[in-house]
Amino acid sequence: MRGFIIALAAIIIFYPASIKADETLPLDTSGTAAVEEPGLPVISNEPEMPDVQEGLNGTEPALPSQPSARSDTGTTQATQSIQASGESAADMVSGTPSALTKSAALKSSDKPQKSTDEGKKLFASGKALYKAGKFEEAIVNLQKALSVYTKSTAPRQLTDLISSCNSKIKKKQMQIDSLNQAADKSYAAGEYKKAMGNWQKIITIDPSNTDAAAKILKAAADLKTACDTLKAASQSSLADGNVVDAADKVRRLKALDPSNHEGDDLLKYMEPQIKAASKKLEIEAIEDYTSKKYNEAIAVWQKMLILNPADTELSGKIEKTREKLKNIDSMTNNR
Repeated sequence: MRGFIIALAAIIIFYPASIKADETLPLDTSGTAAVEEPGLPVISNEPEMPDVQEGLNGTEPALPSQPSARSDTGTTQATQSIQASGESAADMVSGTPSALTKSAALKSSDKPQKSTDEGKKLFASGKALYKAGKFEEAIVNLQKALSVYTKSTAPRQLTDLISSCNSKIKKKQMQIDSLNQAADKSYAAGEYKKAMGNWQKIITIDPSNTDAAAKILKAAADLKTACDTLKAASQSSLADGNVVDAADKVRRLKALDPSNHEGDDLLKYMEPQIKAASKKLEIEAIEDYTSKKYNEAIAVWQKMLILNPADTELSGKIEKTREKLKNIDSMTNNR
């Protein structure tokens, strides 16, 4: 019975092939299938069938062992497709990552390396700026470098350098604040040159300090105005014959701006008047001192000192006369 079933299955499998062979019979010129001629052997296109009797005798018929060419081609193409994709059949079924997925994973693993390289560049740039004294610019790059690194990969020197930068910036700001306070105080007292000197020191420390630069410009303008005013007042006093007051205005002008050449020119122009006024005042001082009018003598010598500020002898006379007045007052109080 088993053999019969196998034989029947073979007939079913190969039956379509015989039908296909019938469909390919040659046609005659009229378009109808050719009719076999009597007396000629009939050649069938059907494949040789296994003997059904073998099944009836209890033996299994021999079945075709090779797959069709069409089947082979399909299987080969499928296999090549799988091999080209880098996935095994087991990978496709089990969901194991493919070569493309693995490649994506490798690209993703490159990110930490790129981050480390970027961190090194920022660190090197920050270090160079630190050595150049550009602490504000340095700390920007150093903090960027720290944000790129992970906690485990950040160099110890990086965090130390950031701490040092903060300390340097704080110290620099304290110096700037101190100089700015001193400059403001000098400016309020009319000492424009001194104030400008302190603001210039601030710019040396911090070239980007626009506040100090603006104050220097304002102080320079105020200095020019003050000098022009003193120059005009000096010329007016000289025209009135008040040589002492004229000289006093020029001396103040030179005190405000030692580099003012107009003040030098005025003093040179006034030399003859200054000499004449000095001789007249000297005579007056001697008369007052001889008459024991010590306070009056001191006042005259002080006028002479304005005309001749480098005369140390006049300063000595003023000092001795003041000591004499103290002794007189002391003797008077002891009586």
